Amino acid sequence: YYTAEALGVVDKIHADFFDALQVKKDHLETEEQLSKFFVAHGVSAADFKATYNSFPVDMKVRQASATAARYGVTGVPALIINGKYKTSGPLAGSHEKIIEVLDKLIAQETAAQKK
Repeated sequence: YYTAEALGVVDKIHADFFDALQVKKDHLETEEQLSKFFVAHGVSAADFKATYNSFPVDMKVRQASATAARYGVTGVPALIINGKYKTSGPLAGSHEKIIEVLDKLIAQETAAQKK
């Protein structure tokens, strides 16, 4: 994601990337696999490589990894509410119940902030 963001192509590739991962079950885990995907979507191999290996992208990946580790996120979807609560399908009971849990926690936190 951070490479796509830095290249300005998130909107262009997002749906296809989701489809590749979730529907086609493509493996887009290595730099080589990701490069092929980006090149197929109009990004030059050189631009992809330079951006993928850039300091700003590396820092964002490290920050995201640290945040995920701090909250104990091991899968998706996982949602953190106001830095206090974590929920996911399994924690909420089902993916459908996530919305109910989110609504309750957001209302609770909104009320607490108004006090």
